[in-house]
Amino acid sequence: MARSRQAITFEVHVLRRGKWQIHARYPEAKKALAVQDGKSLENLSTIRAVKVVRKDYDRRDESTVYESPSLKDQQEDEGKSGPARRGKARAGPSLAAETASITCKASPRHRRPPPAGKA
Repeated sequence: MARSRQAITFEVHVLRRGKWQIHARYPEAKKALAVQDGKSLENLSTIRAVKVVRKDYDRRDESTVYESPSLKDQQEDEGKSGPARRGKARAGPSLAAETASITCKASPRHRRPPPAGKA
């Protein structure tokens, strides 16, 4: 089976206002340009972090080829802190908290009913 020309792309993702967004897509041959674009975006004050993701659509696979040093530092800090420190309050918003793209809130249909006699 022949591979299509756009089977592999490089996506530049930016963390802005607490959500990851796709900034740009580059063809397979433009990996260096995608990484360069990502690094230049790190200097913008409205962007907290950047990552460049290699997507293989044929295999339905993706891998990170570049991520901001600030994102790596945050992940390492969380790994060192362990479960005991995770619940403590911090001075500023956590970068990891901003990377959570989905907040799950149960709709009224999916909430548990109140215990009997406490309606």
